[in-house]
Amino acid sequence: MAGERYFEYYALYNPPNRRNSDGDDITPQSTVIVDVNRVLAKTEREVAMLVARELPASYTSQLDRVTVTIRPF
Repeated sequence: MAGERYFEYYALYNPPNRRNSDGDDITPQSTVIVDVNRVLAKTEREVAMLVARELPASYTSQLDRVTVTIRPF
């Protein structure tokens, strides 16, 4: 289709930091919740809406900890 561009995207969940028994901060590893996908779309906003639909329901209450990365080509 005319005007569409190629994009790649993925989403990560970044769990909150915790403290161990010594009081040191522990940064847990991020988790991929939407694996790398490719799509043709007109805008990054359109891609962001597609990613939002793919997020598992268990993460919708923790959106402040979700990072979505969109890469245009």
